[in-house]
Amino acid sequence: MTIDEIYESIKKETCVKSYKIEKEKADNLTIYDSKFGGIPYWDFSKEFPTDSKGEKLNLLAQINFDKENFNDDRLPVKGILQFYISSNDDIYGMNFDEQDKQTDWRVIYHENLNYGITEDMVKNNGVKTFKEVSPDYYAPFYDTYKISFKEIDEVISSNDENFNSIVVRILKDKFNVIIEENEVGDYLEQIDEKYYEKFETWGHKLLGYPAFTQSDPRCYNKKYNKYDTLLLQIDTDSDIMWGDSGVANFFISEEDMKNKKFDNILYNWDCC
Repeated sequence: MTIDEIYESIKKETCVKSYKIEKEKADNLTIYDSKFGGIPYWDFSKEFPTDSKGEKLNLLAQINFDKENFNDDRLPVKGILQFYISSNDDIYGMNFDEQDKQTDWRVIYHENLNYGITEDMVKNNGVKTFKEVSPDYYAPFYDTYKISFKEIDEVISSNDENFNSIVVRILKDKFNVIIEENEVGDYLEQIDEKYYEKFETWGHKLLGYPAFTQSDPRCYNKKYNKYDTLLLQIDTDSDIMWGDSGVANFFISEEDMKNKKFDNILYNWDCC
């Protein structure tokens, strides 16, 4: 038995379609583009999100489903999905005690877009980019990036909350090997000390499996178990930095994802 044989067995069971996000710095984007940062689209029938200090949140990312055409029934076919965070503190708006409480961050879905809204209209409402509030504020990046999506197949990561239980079952059913869940890491390392490279899921992406520099928050706080689907992941790269080379994840429940209901989200980021 080799790590490749184990990997192929896990791949057959856990492989899903996700969308790798590629970014490119751009200064000429509109409020309707899919992007990291910048000035967002806004529906003025809604109140713009603010943090606990009453200051407007900053756009982290937005995805325009009118333009992207994913052809994936898990995702909306129209509208814009947005992710906002506060730049008022060095934890980027996350609440470590209540990570699903949208106080200093927000996820907002605009199902029907008004293409008559202009960037000036949004900016005149006091909305600013990360760059416009720096250097006195905190942000994982300060420029604006055009983002595009590439469909990929992805296998569960080694620090996903379900990884150990899946490996235990596959080892038993496929290879007649009996181990406990807390022995999975040591067992796989005996077979191949770089086994985790087979099951790494770093990078920016939409859907798929999450990566963590520390651990999956759903493992140690069972109230988060309902957030079983990775919605968006933004990693550290040469332009983006979450703390000390960290990674950020937004999770949703499969049921809410199916119903295109984006107001119940788990936000997590961790770093080395």
